[in-house]
Amino acid sequence: MVAGNEQENENTAEFKELMRESVRTFKIGDIVKGRIIELRNEGATVDIGYKADGFVPAAEITDVKGKCKFKVGDDIEVLILSADNKSNVVQLSRQKVERVRALETVVKALGDNTPVHGEVVSKTKGGLMVDIGVQAFMPWSQIDIKSVKSLDSFIGRRVRAMVISYEEKTVNIILSRKQFLEREKEQQSQRRSELLKDGNTVEGVVRTITDYGAFVAIEGIDGLLHISDMTWARIKHPSEIMKVGVKLKLMVLKYDPGTEKLSLGMKQLEESPWTRVVDEFREGSKVRGRVVNVTDFGAFVELKPGVDGLIHKTDLSWDRRVKHPGKYLAVGTEVDAIVLNVDQENKKIALGYKQLLRNPWEEIAEKYGTGTRINGTISSITDFGLFVEIETGVEGLVHVDDVAWSKKVKNPLSGYKKGETVDTIVLSVDKNNQKLSLGIKQLTPDPWRNISRRYKKGEVVEGTITGKVEFGIFVEVEDGVEGLIHISEVEHEKDKDPDVGSDAYTVGNAIECAILNVDETNRKLSLGLKMLHKQKEKMVIKEYLKTNDDSVSNIGEMLKLKGNGK
Repeated sequence: MVAGNEQENENTAEFKELMRESVRTFKIGDIVKGRIIELRNEGATVDIGYKADGFVPAAEITDVKGKCKFKVGDDIEVLILSADNKSNVVQLSRQKVERVRALETVVKALGDNTPVHGEVVSKTKGGLMVDIGVQAFMPWSQIDIKSVKSLDSFIGRRVRAMVISYEEKTVNIILSRKQFLEREKEQQSQRRSELLKDGNTVEGVVRTITDYGAFVAIEGIDGLLHISDMTWARIKHPSEIMKVGVKLKLMVLKYDPGTEKLSLGMKQLEESPWTRVVDEFREGSKVRGRVVNVTDFGAFVELKPGVDGLIHKTDLSWDRRVKHPGKYLAVGTEVDAIVLNVDQENKKIALGYKQLLRNPWEEIAEKYGTGTRINGTISSITDFGLFVEIETGVEGLVHVDDVAWSKKVKNPLSGYKKGETVDTIVLSVDKNNQKLSLGIKQLTPDPWRNISRRYKKGEVVEGTITGKVEFGIFVEVEDGVEGLIHISEVEHEKDKDPDVGSDAYTVGNAIECAILNVDETNRKLSLGLKMLHKQKEKMVIKEYLKTNDDSVSNIGEMLKLKGNGK
């Protein structure tokens, strides 16, 4: 202890000697450096390197609670107030030094546009008084960015503010905390924009967890980490992998500085499981997975974490009557499937379940060849035909055009009922598309077949009028065979248009006409009335030449008799 005291005395003596050498003279108002050599209740004794020690009153070196801010041995700046030659003591001031330094800080802060620190000591009319080493005034309008309703909450608070005005003569200082906050906000916004660029990696702390994601605090704002961006694996709730207070590394997906909306991603920092799906799940290969969701249109199967495939309901069963996939697959079950298609770009894999089963349509194609007669039950009737079930789960279509050969019936389906048994004939089988085409009219011979042998040009036939149009009259000459009498062949008076609408050509009436042309390939039959008259004239002449009837004097009379049905 003695050695320690001796060393301290030597240091003090050395300091005094140095101070005496460096400070030769001084005058009132000078600011000098000294060292505290003694602390008493009244104040501190300071060695300023002069023949007499200096004294600083206790009020100038204690805080508001009365605690001394310094200890023996501390260096301190003081201002020389006066020298008492009688007592050989120099009066010093610490507060005046702080005031001078504070004013220097004010001038520098105003010039450099930097903030000053201070403590709100009181409220006054129109604002607050702030101690920044000297008293400064902060107007009410400059306290905050937001509207301030009460000043009481600011008393005693440490604040930072900008110096917006300084009058040196009156030492009138005006502060603005509002300007400081606005600048801080702008700088923070710039820092955020730089930090939160799309694709940047950032760190944040989980603040809250919801059903749809987690909110993470980053740079003073809460960003949303959606459940779909947490992991490539399928999870039901964010709480499965998230906890409040946990620090996370995340990727910025999107940041809007205007609204401060921030979208974050965690799985994006890992390689997507879809990167190598083309090699892992080749088309045609057999795979196994777990059913994770069943919808009206199909079942989703998890092949590996983050990679799901869809078994569409049309690929669940060869039976087209599948109403809901839930009848075949349930969530949580393991299932085998065939990879039908891999769309890596759109992250879609099509799977097939029925492809592992024997296609019943292969048997159908073998069992029912073209021309096979089948008896089935009408399962439904549509505008375009009849669906006929030939065995359980297998339906064929009789198109409306294949119901009857005749076109005279407006609705050939009107004579059929659901549940009725009908005879059909197989027209074609498409096992790939599971389509079976059936026919009913094909059970009877095609009336147009070999029609050119039955009807010769110039032959007179009798038929029934089935329809009238602007360009002529349709006549059915036999069941399923219609011909057209063109309007140019219809009888009419000289210089007048043909009167197709006359009573002579009423639908349902019988009519005689002559065959003008037979087009078996295109199923067209041209009929005429003019040739019919010529044919009749020839027959009359032929009969006249053969007859010996004296009552008929000439051919004209005979034609009249024929015309009257005699």
